[in-house]
Amino acid sequence: MPHPPLSEQGDPEEYDILALNMINGKGYNLGGLSGNFAYYLKDRITDPTARRVPLYPMMIAFIYLLIGRHFKAVFLTQALIDTLTMYLIYLLAKKVFKDEKAGLISSILYLIYIPFLETCHVLMSENLYAFFLYAGLLLFITGLENHQLKFICSAGIVFGLAHLTRPDIFYVMVLFLILLLYSFRKRINVGVKNAIFFSAVFLVIILPWIIRNYMTFNRIIITTTLEGEVLAWEYLSKFAVLGEDHEQNFDLSEKMNELDEVSRNDFLKKKAIDYYLENPVRWLKTLPIHILNFWFGNIKGNINFLYYATTGKHHAFSLSALVQNIFLFVLTFFLFIKYFSKDWFIRVLPILIVFLFFHFTETFKSPDQRHFIPLVPSLIVLGSYPLHKFYLWINGKKKSENPN
Repeated sequence: MPHPPLSEQGDPEEYDILALNMINGKGYNLGGLSGNFAYYLKDRITDPTARRVPLYPMMIAFIYLLIGRHFKAVFLTQALIDTLTMYLIYLLAKKVFKDEKAGLISSILYLIYIPFLETCHVLMSENLYAFFLYAGLLLFITGLENHQLKFICSAGIVFGLAHLTRPDIFYVMVLFLILLLYSFRKRINVGVKNAIFFSAVFLVIILPWIIRNYMTFNRIIITTTLEGEVLAWEYLSKFAVLGEDHEQNFDLSEKMNELDEVSRNDFLKKKAIDYYLENPVRWLKTLPIHILNFWFGNIKGNINFLYYATTGKHHAFSLSALVQNIFLFVLTFFLFIKYFSKDWFIRVLPILIVFLFFHFTETFKSPDQRHFIPLVPSLIVLGSYPLHKFYLWINGKKKSENPN
């Protein structure tokens, strides 16, 4: 069994229950959930759910179906996926900077990023999501560079799989479409064709999820019914919606208990959106602190790398994340200040779009440090080039001091 028990781990218990219910023919629901989230679902716990996109639970279900409910088998699979992601990061850095040494350095930086070890032995989707995200970026950048439709379509397929693992990528697709049209601005007809095919294959991949949700809830749900909870509960509960009025807290809790899953999601999204529209200045004031906590929260020791400890070395993992994140940000700073080049910028742009967009959306959520895991490979790719340049500078300096 994982440590601590799944019933104390929140998200992992949901993934486990979804997988078990699927292989036992009980449908895509959370019947049997016993942890924290069971409180919110109560008597609706056996109803069909759209709280989680299906690909990661399906992967777990496939493993359970083959060899039984053995968590170590899932963790080993995730370790293999993480190894493949490391290779993707090597290929991505090599392609972006046209520098094989930068690729090798990026793979080393990935290998020694200690917190990745912890993500391999928890039932969380970040590991699989990072693989699809960076595979999609590699294909997309290759398509932009070579102007080949097959790579752009392949990227659309892989991004669709990423969406079915964690639905964050859906909103980035609009920015990628704009980038496609810009990249083919001298051949606008080709750009439009590529954008259409890119969108079409992405939608084909996610369409079964949308159709299933429409047939189940009579609503078009492209992402999940957790959007409202993420916005309102993980962030606004600290600042606005719940406030300090205990009577207001009780009334809000009672109101949500009366709602089904979809209505509850709509209710919380409205509360969240109303808050941000009414309090933009307050949000801006909290933004710098939120970003610092997101990446460097372990300075104060009050933010966990994961919101539950998974090993006895949890503090060491958290401290390692702090030190290595600072190092990667310094390298990325030097990339754009000292080594900026128009030659590689268009190839870096998709990586920057992903990094900046997800960074922006995370400011609406609680600063759980596990959320930065899919962003770290972007920093590793960007930091590999200046680190290689620094190595060449040191090596050249040594040679000039010792010509013989």
